[in-house]
Amino acid sequence: MIVAGGCYRELCEHPYWNETFGSGGRAAAAIASYSNEVRLQTYFRSANHFDLYTLQVHGVTVEAAPRDQDITFAYLHPLGEPHRLPQSIVMCDDIRAAGRSVLRFGFVEGGAIVDAGQAVYDPQSATPALFSANGSRADRLAIVLNQAELQVLSRCSDMTDAAQRLLRDERAEAIIVKCGARGAWVYETASEPQFVPAFRSKRVFKIGTGDVFSGIFAYHWCERRENALQAAIAASQAAAFYAETRSLKIAIRDREPVRSSKGRVSVVSFGDTLPDRWLREEARSALIGMGAELVEQPSSPLNADAVIDSFLILADGNARSSLKFIRQARSAGVPTVVYKEKGRLPTSESAESFYSNDFSTAIYNALWAAPPRPGQYAPQT
Repeated sequence: MIVAGGCYRELCEHPYWNETFGSGGRAAAAIASYSNEVRLQTYFRSANHFDLYTLQVHGVTVEAAPRDQDITFAYLHPLGEPHRLPQSIVMCDDIRAAGRSVLRFGFVEGGAIVDAGQAVYDPQSATPALFSANGSRADRLAIVLNQAELQVLSRCSDMTDAAQRLLRDERAEAIIVKCGARGAWVYETASEPQFVPAFRSKRVFKIGTGDVFSGIFAYHWCERRENALQAAIAASQAAAFYAETRSLKIAIRDREPVRSSKGRVSVVSFGDTLPDRWLREEARSALIGMGAELVEQPSSPLNADAVIDSFLILADGNARSSLKFIRQARSAGVPTVVYKEKGRLPTSESAESFYSNDFSTAIYNALWAAPPRPGQYAPQT
């Protein structure tokens, strides 16, 4: 299988991460868990080809067209906006990817023109282009993208209408719309949309989960000829495995599907320093970005009349006040997620409480703790 996608250096401060993968490299390495014939077509700086050794260890054959720059994406934490270095990118000539099965990603420094028997396309861009826009073609086509990319490409805000329009305009067999912590929707011509849940993981390392999803979907849909729903379920399970382990030696195992995630969440913090306030706003911003409805809740006393599905408690600012509030939330029967980076975490958790020293994991679990609502698994607009 051919993967045409970017290969970039990735840095993350917390948790620490310093690897050279990018969308193309990570997806190719994930596919290599199942296939002995994976070729990555990408761009890379000739002087730094030794940085591709990790991909070769995974069993990926790399064909790299030259570029003049090293490109790096740096994160403070996995849910933060990355800083791209350099900011000004020198564009390269398009590469050509031709074969029986091709997975194509969007690049920041160029593009790939595809000629394939079957292709999967993931634009991965704030300004996505249609698969066919650069002359790419495939006998069978599936498109994997997020809600924002779907809206841009279809020029339509309703998810179902947008997916149907893209199916028609691109003559695609399937559109898979990734909805973050909630899961994904599968659209096929003349079929009702089908929901694929996200699956729980003990920790959530967000950087690259979408790449793994697209890679494993492409393998199952192209190479194993499974239908789009089956391929998307396998992809969702693989993304959960990677999020928990950060390993690209994908091993599918039974996991609990997420039955909630779009809930009313209250962020509670007792710290009053600028770092405490920054963390609270960072948590609020991350939750809003993932579709949560934020509910204002005074830190003391707990408002028993407020309609809240879960609490996210940032416990490092004032441990004693945090513990008191956790007890009140338990008494009220509201699920609580406690983010505590300093000191030791409790050795056991109750059914109502989840503790984590990882920011991304705490954010995801604050969404997952919310009980499902009627109609939640209808396509979102």
